[in-house]
Amino acid sequence: MKKIFFWVALLFTMCKASAQSIAVDSKNQSIFSYFSSQELTVQLTTTAPLTLSKAFTLDSVSKWYIDRKTGERIVTMIKKHQIFGEISMLNSGDDGYLTLNKMRPGIGAKFGYQLATDTFKRTDMVGGAITGGFNAVFKMDNIKLYNTDINAEEDRKPLTYGVEGYFNWLLPTGRHPNFVEVLAITGTLQHAWNKDDLLNYQNISETTVLPTIVALSDFRGSYGSLKTNITNARISGAFAMYYWKLNLIPFLVYNYLSSPESNYHVGAFLNVLAKPLIPNNIVIPSSLGVGIDWIRSAGNFSHANYILTGTIKI
Repeated sequence: MKKIFFWVALLFTMCKASAQSIAVDSKNQSIFSYFSSQELTVQLTTTAPLTLSKAFTLDSVSKWYIDRKTGERIVTMIKKHQIFGEISMLNSGDDGYLTLNKMRPGIGAKFGYQLATDTFKRTDMVGGAITGGFNAVFKMDNIKLYNTDINAEEDRKPLTYGVEGYFNWLLPTGRHPNFVEVLAITGTLQHAWNKDDLLNYQNISETTVLPTIVALSDFRGSYGSLKTNITNARISGAFAMYYWKLNLIPFLVYNYLSSPESNYHVGAFLNVLAKPLIPNNIVIPSSLGVGIDWIRSAGNFSHANYILTGTIKI
């Protein structure tokens, strides 16, 4: 699988890419994505160590105004109708590590339509901007499972597939000249598996058992009964605020799960940009982001979950 991903990734890097997931929750689900056809984007997270994407433009539409002093026509925005594709290498191993010996590589893919921005200037003159799109989603994870139905260890590759959609409204910069603000809504409907229902396990020979604790050197895989008929519907809302090199994104997520239970995520994400964002000439640069969220399920909040992502523009 590593060789297959390498050749597909190489093919993608020969063309310009377009998608950038600005922020994710602790389940590595996007809460705010920005789409542009300008740069090749490489995204790095612990659960998806490498993500590449590209788009094919079908048509473009320009917005412009006439400068009253010079009479010159100034283009403020070019929107593109595009067919979009993305491929990811997934890490189905320990989410806290990216070392090769701990990775269990899976594969993910997205294909769909997007309304993306290219040139993007003077949003105060055009009343802000709207982008959106929808994708078909496919994932094949790669897990080591101790199957309690047969009391045996096995390698499994459970599938996830479904659809996702997103809507972004970039507010006019005239409201706050030094700020850029974006309202982002995303939604997904997927046929999935019970990842959150499974426990971690380790061989008894690699554990230390004391009267009150069990010490593990590292977990070996997932433990439980694998169910591959889970319905997952998800909707998230986020409000992204840009100022200089900082990007703060508070967010709320609702997950409907047919098993085990539905839950909420509440949290915030902070990106540090490679260079300041200019409100009247918006191009989102490379960034490093950290986030935190809490999951509320069955009336209780989980411990804090920490998130780290990086995005490199080439």
